[in-house]
Amino acid sequence: MKGDIETFYEDRRGRMRMKIVRNQGQYGPYYSALITRPYKRDNDDSAWEETHWLDEQDILNSLRLHEIADDVIADAKKKDAYRTADEVA
Repeated sequence: MKGDIETFYEDRRGRMRMKIVRNQGQYGPYYSALITRPYKRDNDDSAWEETHWLDEQDILNSLRLHEIADDVIADAKKKDAYRTADEVA
């Protein structure tokens, strides 16, 4: 199903959030990772937004989430390759 996007994996470290999505492309699935952190708008205590900008205390948590994303995506691609090999056989 080309163009179908699904959330494949989610994780958190501190206030940092990560989401990995799988998208079905012409040559099989491919993966994308999105890492964000929430923040409050200056004038509105109830309005939360998300940003890709990191404060200095977020850098190590972001690094860890990037490492996790790399491991999760590598494992998923390995499983995709096995699945493809089984379909061909």
